[in-house]
Amino acid sequence: MNNAKHKVLVANLRSLGEVFNITPEVFRTVGTRYRQLADKLESLMTMILNVTTP
Repeated sequence: MNNAKHKVLVANLRSLGEVFNITPEVFRTVGTRYRQLADKLESLMTMILNVTTP
């Protein structure tokens, strides 16, 4: 995940944290897992594009 996407992710999670009063520890755990998922999805999309693009 590039820095721009990471900054957007952090901003979105921080907003949710404020709304739902999420602790910093939970915020870090969720952020890490979400980032890992985003990286996996990005890799999957790249693989799909490589297979479908002549």
